[in-house]
Amino acid sequence: MTDEDVHTVPRDGAWLNEVLGHVVGGSYATLEEALAAGREEARRRGVGHRVDDESAVAGTSDAGGLERRSEPVE
Repeated sequence: MTDEDVHTVPRDGAWLNEVLGHVVGGSYATLEEALAAGREEARRRGVGHRVDDESAVAGTSDAGGLERRSEPVE
């Protein structure tokens, strides 16, 4: 994983994807939507993808291998 990884983060009631602190793409109403977009952005850039809210991990219905904070999302 590198500093240029895509990070899926909660902000103001929505979910965003960021790279180096800059928002990439739009905002998403659900974690699942943000994860799908974040995975695609990471694939396009050839970098990793992480979720930066550990509380979201436990409750997600995402079947894509969501990992805990500080671990890559595959």
